[in-house]
Amino acid sequence: MPKQKTITLPTLPRTVADNLEFVRSLYGADNVISFISSRMTYTGHDHLRKYVDDHGPADIITALLFGYTIERTPEELVADAYHTEQRIADAHPLGTYVRAFHCGKASGIRTAVELLERQIPGVNTVGTYIPKEEDE
Repeated sequence: MPKQKTITLPTLPRTVADNLEFVRSLYGADNVISFISSRMTYTGHDHLRKYVDDHGPADIITALLFGYTIERTPEELVADAYHTEQRIADAHPLGTYVRAFHCGKASGIRTAVELLERQIPGVNTVGTYIPKEEDE
């Protein structure tokens, strides 16, 4: 039996993923692969074109054929860290060192965000926090 290869899905910036999905909806995956492979010019999709110019076509072709993940923004990474600390703290009884430690870390994250005068939903503003999808 032939040995199966594992394909690692590329991680694309959100702007590139949005451009890719828009182009795919207009032209279909096969045509987008043709455009990228032949280095044809396609207008109005600057993030996608710049990504291909900087990284080559392999990630985009793999994304079209097998899928991709979307890179977390810095704000999402901060929200992930904040909610991880909150979740760990909530898992421990009141008055324990572990709970106090993780509550303090979460509070420090929130304070840093406020000192930087940033607004991150689920950390220091009302909004929906979308947790990172865990690998299955």
